[in-house]
Amino acid sequence: MTTHFLEVGSLRDELQEIRANADYLWQLLSMTHEQRTAMDKERMQQGELRTHGDDVRQTLQSLVQQAQSLVDFLDQFESAPVIYTGSGSTAEVLAKLDRLVAMAEREER
Repeated sequence: MTTHFLEVGSLRDELQEIRANADYLWQLLSMTHEQRTAMDKERMQQGELRTHGDDVRQTLQSLVQQAQSLVDFLDQFESAPVIYTGSGSTAEVLAKLDRLVAMAEREER
């Protein structure tokens, strides 16, 4: 059965990724000057050219892009998505909603 109802699992996954990036950015911004210097020095010794500042910029850019991606996704809909908090599994609720929509479409004809 084809459904026009959207499960929010992908939104949850994206929000978890945003949260992980925000946590990492917080860690980066909470580092002392000495910790940043030591990290940059260790990376330089390993031949890496990426610095603490690069990590901050890259993580912030990722957060902005992820948030914009969610906004763009939600803007595709004519109405705000609804989250059902009643009983039944997602599959059961979607099946019921699909049946109701099909019944309403038959009645319109």
